[in-house]
Amino acid sequence: MTSWAAPVTINIVDVAGNLALTQDAIEGYQKKHPELISKINFTKAPAPELPGKLKAMQGAGRSDIDMVLTGTDFLAAGIEQGVLIKVLPEYASKFPNLTANYQPAAAKMQELAHDYGVAVTFMPAGPLVEYNPDKVKQVPTTPAELLAWCKANPNRLIYARPANSGPLSSRMVLGLPRAARDDRASQTRRCAQACWRRRSIVTSSSG
Repeated sequence: MTSWAAPVTINIVDVAGNLALTQDAIEGYQKKHPELISKINFTKAPAPELPGKLKAMQGAGRSDIDMVLTGTDFLAAGIEQGVLIKVLPEYASKFPNLTANYQPAAAKMQELAHDYGVAVTFMPAGPLVEYNPDKVKQVPTTPAELLAWCKANPNRLIYARPANSGPLSSRMVLGLPRAARDDRASQTRRCAQACWRRRSIVTSSSG
């Protein structure tokens, strides 16, 4: 085990609402190992703003963020902007049998980290589309059908607008162009444009 001169303070930023699931465990580790960690500071931030903030802080040589709890949205942006360090294989000894300990779907999620992070929570979540069967007689079953339904039924779709990552931002909005086989989504530089074009349809149709 690495020998520290003195217990350290760790600053953790949550951009995905993950602390609701993990804060007790993190604080429990600090209490169990006060010789390693003297204090943990938790803050929250919007996922889209953090990559640029980290880039600026690191460029100025004064970054005080040690760990980020995130979904795939910040993770992808953080890797692209070069503000993250690789966890694996450099620290693989700290996570013995990591992949073997995951359920199959969670292991697939871990692959998305490209070794820059470790999946700590996983669930086969949505987004889920709920509807009133008395009013929606022809239920959309594909992304293309959902977009067509939004156009044909303006102001009838309602969705939450999370400040951070969530099913809408990291799955629905980013996934719609690819699932709808939008050609522009196959090119990284044009993917964002395709995402926002699809989002504008849903947003304008939901009021």
